[in-house]
Formats: sequence, C-alpha cells, structure tokens
Amino acid sequence: MEFVRAAYEVARKDFLQHVRTKRLLVIGIFFIVVLQIVTMVIPLAFGIADDDPPSGSPSRENEMFFFHLNASFFGGLFAIQLLCIVLTADAVCSEWGNRTIFLLLSKPVSRTAFVVGKYLGSLASILPLVLVIYLLQYFLMMAIYAGQPTGDEVSGFFQMLGMLVLGSMAIASVALFLSTLTRSTVMALVLCLLTAIILLPLLSMIGDITLIVDEVNQDQSDGDFQPPDLDSWRYDWSHYFPGSALNSAPSKLMPGQGDDYVGAFSGLIPQSAPQRPLLSAFSGLAYTALFVGLSILRVNKRNFE
Repeated sequence: MEFVRAAYEVARKDFLQHVRTKRLLVIGIFFIVVLQIVTMVIPLAFGIADDDPPSGSPSRENEMFFFHLNASFFGGLFAIQLLCIVLTADAVCSEWGNRTIFLLLSKPVSRTAFVVGKYLGSLASILPLVLVIYLLQYFLMMAIYAGQPTGDEVSGFFQMLGMLVLGSMAIASVALFLSTLTRSTVMALVLCLLTAIILLPLLSMIGDITLIVDEVNQDQSDGDFQPPDLDSWRYDWSHYFPGSALNSAPSKLMPGQGDDYVGAFSGLIPQSAPQRPLLSAFSGLAYTALFVGLSILRVNKRNFE
C-alpha cells in the first residue's frame, strides 16, 4: 500500500508539472491543428466530406483518419511519438540535474515507486490528450460528413485507439529508460529522437531490405529461383520493435481491406512484408515491461551523486 501511495504521489506531481509547462500546450496545439487540417479543412475544401464513398470503399471518416496517421512528419503517428518523447525523455534526468531527486528519495518513496510514478505521470499526460481529441474529432466528422461508418468501421476505429495506447506505452517506456542514462536533459532528448527517428526505423527495415534483395535476385535468376514467400518470418521479424503497435494501428481503420499495410516507425516508409497486429499488440506490452523494468534496475543501481 505504501508503494502504491508513493507511486501515485510521484505520478500526480509529474502530471501537474506537465500541465503547467508550455511544451504540453505547444505539442497539443500542433497535434490538434494538424488533425483539423487533414480531417476537416482539406475534406471540406475539396468536397470530399460531402460525397459518399464509392461502394466497397471505407467510410470517409476512417479514410481521412488513416491518411492523417500516415502523413509522414505531419501525421498522427509522428505527433504521438513526439508527444511521448518530449513528455518522458527528462523523467529521471531532470530530477537528477535539478538535484530534486534527493528530496524525493529522502521521503518514504522507494526508487522503484519513483520510476513507476514517473512513467505513470507521463502516460497520464499523453493518453487522455490523444484519446479525447481523437474521439471528439471522430464523432464530429460523423456529424458533418455525408454517410455513416459501418459498425465494423466504428469498431475498427476503437481498435485503432487501443493500438495507439499500446504503442504510446512502448515508446514512453523507451524514453523513460534513456532518461536514466544521462544527467543532461538535452542529451536525453537527443538520444530519444535519434532512437525514434534513425535507429528503430533502420532496424525495422531489415526484413524489408531482405525482401527487396530476394526480389532482385529472383528477377536476375534463370527461372530456378523461388518467389519470396511474403508471409515468411524472414521478412516480418524486424517489424516488431517498440512502436510496432503504433505502426499497425492505421490498418484497423480499414476492416476487410487487409492488415498488411503499415507505416514505418517514423511514418516515412511503407513496409512491404506483412505485420501481424496481434503480435504488434503483444510486442507493445512486452517492450513496455522490458524497458520499465530496465529503468527500475538502472535507477536502483545508480549512484546519484
């Protein structure tokens, strides 16, 4: 019970700090503005919202949300990753750099409760913002757009929200761990951005590069080379790094359209081989547990002097 109370107090302090800082406001405004441009301004300006979708096509609401999530650096996936990084990258190092960690740990707060509280405080700032804004926007689009999404499409929207939650948890856990490696807030933020924008995208592309090489070898063969099996784990294994749940979230908006399309980690590069959404969800939980556990271990072993 003492552990729960201590973690709650740390989380509450962290949440209030995020609410008071301008970074949550700035990123929140960026998040909302981009969402409105993609899902409201453009569809209304070009008459997309006034037309029923062709037979067999997804609803305009789901279609516009799909486009919003995958719109590269101006898309929802990138904005959510940025939100997770900015609000979590300094979770531990800021307390260390300001020397407030000594005050916190001098109270009846264990180091484990401190880390768990920091993580929960970040999630309490990230998830409500994303979920509330997306829910309000979707229902607003349903009121304004011509036609209505089917029950399966509405269900797919809520499944998409669930995948975004799992993906955000995984990304935030990575940022939490990186915040334990340095005393500098700037360095922690740089590490998180390099990991999110460069390292993880490159790792996730290993399977796709393997597929491209095999397809080139097939084209150059004399006919004896077997076509690549797109369902092979040889091409799919590298997709399940932290953030894979985020990447597979857009596919849930397209029920009946197949689950084989996902954006790359940064939303820049479409992946060719299939990605299994259920395994993406499981990997999100697994990476969350792994990196929160590593953060706890790191803080418990670290000498904050």
